Amino acid sequence: MAQDIWGAELNRSPYYNQGNYGASQNMYDSPLVSGNNNDSLINQSPQALYYRMTAPYAGGQDAFSRFVQGQYQPIMQQGFKAAQMTNPNLNPADYLTGLGGQDFFRRQYMNLAARDRGIQAPNFGGGRMRWFGQFG
Repeated sequence: MAQDIWGAELNRSPYYNQGNYGASQNMYDSPLVSGNNNDSLINQSPQALYYRMTAPYAGGQDAFSRFVQGQYQPIMQQGFKAAQMTNPNLNPADYLTGLGGQDFFRRQYMNLAARDRGIQAPNFGGGRMRWFGQFG
């Protein structure tokens, strides 16, 4: 895992750590949170669900994490809504799990050009030294 200068992992979220946050138990599986109804927290806040599910592997500030964080719109606003037309009972958590998690995002990320992944490949002859033609 990549680390910053203080030893913290770059791809981990500094804001969410999968703990209980003072509750006696994790309430994720309760009807209030995960119920397949319009009043459940999952259906009211798909952004929070997306962050919760991707934070363990893409919650940091490295290039991969920023890529995953930027995929909310095409995945949840387009892909999930289209999948819901096939299965109106589909909930966002099942849809995200069905994509494949980190492997899905890693494949998408690796299919990008090196420049789009944040890799600055030097141009031929354009690095620290500049090449000039012999006659001018």
